Amino acid sequence: MQTTTKLGSERTGDAAADDAAASLNAALRSICHEASALMHDHLRLAALEARRAMRDLVVMIALAIVGALLVLTGWLALVAGLVAWGVDHGASWPAAFFVAAVISAATAAGAGLCIRYLGSRLMFALTLRWLRPAPRAQAVPATAARNQA
Repeated sequence: MQTTTKLGSERTGDAAADDAAASLNAALRSICHEASALMHDHLRLAALEARRAMRDLVVMIALAIVGALLVLTGWLALVAGLVAWGVDHGASWPAAFFVAAVISAATAAGAGLCIRYLGSRLMFALTLRWLRPAPRAQAVPATAARNQA
């Protein structure tokens, strides 16, 4: 009689183990499905944000072109006004245009120097310093100084 009871309990244990394995398998499938759905949602959101950013970039570039054309028109009007003012005050046309050309060249040179200065700062100096930490030989004396204090 005890043998039958043992067989019955062993079968019950096998069934419980099968149920646990099936439950674990279902849980793993559910986790994989949820992870896949989450990744899909994140990629879709990134694609939508990239599309919006691209559209905004195109609008920004178009507005920059319009603004540059308006600034150019204003500059030309200013130069024409200065030339006309110079001619009205006794300057010859060639001299007035020469002065306008010198002013324009000086302004362009100043803008070029400013661009050159700003271009030298584009190298992400702090990020590069963070990515390339100080050599180990320099770090050791600093820790030794802290330990002595």
